[in-house]
Amino acid sequence: LTGWKDDQASVSITFADSEHDTLDKKFSSNYGSVVIKGRSGQAGAEAELDELLTMIFSQSETAKYLCRKIYRWFVSTEITPDIEQNIIIPLADIFRSNNFEIKPVLQKLFNSAHFFDPAIRGGIIKNPLDSCVGAFRSLPIDRFVPETYPVMHFCFLRVNQFAAAMQMTPLHLP
Repeated sequence: LTGWKDDQASVSITFADSEHDTLDKKFSSNYGSVVIKGRSGQAGAEAELDELLTMIFSQSETAKYLCRKIYRWFVSTEITPDIEQNIIIPLADIFRSNNFEIKPVLQKLFNSAHFFDPAIRGGIIKNPLDSCVGAFRSLPIDRFVPETYPVMHFCFLRVNQFAAAMQMTPLHLP
């Protein structure tokens, strides 16, 4: 990913050819010892990026990892071996068979009997910082228009004050 830069002013990415490593990239045996041939120019870097993503998403563990993240976000932070076998692995299969579209995975999870199991219902509770940030994000403010930056700054300061009062200051341990 050398040469790619995040341009925060325009909310986009740019490519600097002079900062791109054009040598071959060899990956460990965990990735089948794949070698991505180094290329120059933006088109070459884009081809390398495509190969990298193909390599990552060809691993079965990638789908399982992402399904675990989805499960932990929507259902419970605890994943037992039984849940891994009966929920995560089938969800990962759906994820892969649908070309890594999240919607079919969420549909399957949200329509499952497991999702509505009384033993796990209500297992995810928002912490105070999540509540503060969620309130801020629900405001009708266009975050990508420079005219709203002063309003956003004021709102962020207020959210930060409320979060600090609850010992949940962003980027500081409670």
